[in-house]
Amino acid sequence: MIVLGRWLLSLLLLPELCGAGVTYQMRTQSFGRLAGGPTSSDYSVEGDRMRIEASDGKTVFIFRDETIYVLDTGAHSAQVRRHATLAESARQIDESVKRLEVFAANAPADRRATVDQAVAINKDIAARYHRPVLRDYRKTDRMESLEGRSCHVWEVWEQDAKWLELCVVPTAAVPGGAEALAAMKSLSSYLHGGLFAVGVEFGPAPQWSDVESLAGVPVIVREFERGQLVREIQLTGFRAQSIDAPTFEVPQGYPVQDAPVTLPNAGG
Repeated sequence: MIVLGRWLLSLLLLPELCGAGVTYQMRTQSFGRLAGGPTSSDYSVEGDRMRIEASDGKTVFIFRDETIYVLDTGAHSAQVRRHATLAESARQIDESVKRLEVFAANAPADRRATVDQAVAINKDIAARYHRPVLRDYRKTDRMESLEGRSCHVWEVWEQDAKWLELCVVPTAAVPGGAEALAAMKSLSSYLHGGLFAVGVEFGPAPQWSDVESLAGVPVIVREFERGQLVREIQLTGFRAQSIDAPTFEVPQGYPVQDAPVTLPNAGG
């Protein structure tokens, strides 16, 4: 009977122990020129599949297979953007530059200046996708806590200015922490994925190679401009659990249209 009891207990704990998936919330509060009421989004993650339900209750984002699906739950419709990663965008802009260069070489004299300007603009955008961003990660002596878990504050500096504070909890101390961190890394590979990963726009350069060295999950993220706090993001309510496969599918009956094709840009 004791053996059977332990076996049953192991079955009950299996989702927690395996950490097949994780759910959590992202809460955002903006200040200063960005001031607005707090917002929250619900995250469901399993492997490289992620679902984010926006605070308006009407918009759902599904990320999987390098594709973003945006569901409009009011209109019961969906838009899809395929190959929506930073790497694919870099490839597309590189190809665009090559095409423009070929066109410029054969452009009529009266259009040469305009075409050359377009080439220069696109080359600058392409360079931003490939240019490494130098960020200085500084571990401070400050400790904070969120939901009863202690976190260690790191500062992220760019060009001699503090840009972020990250309060990091050891991965093992967060239910589903490894899955959540993997989701943040995966999201950051998408266009504007930093906004979905940690609530901050990182731009076109990969950003997580350094964050991995923090060896933990950032549960508080603060963004600064000119020394002033403009945004605070909190990640809360972590629960390790299995997640039903339909969570990451477009519901039946939702017509799916391709999102409008736009030229990749390097805007922040």
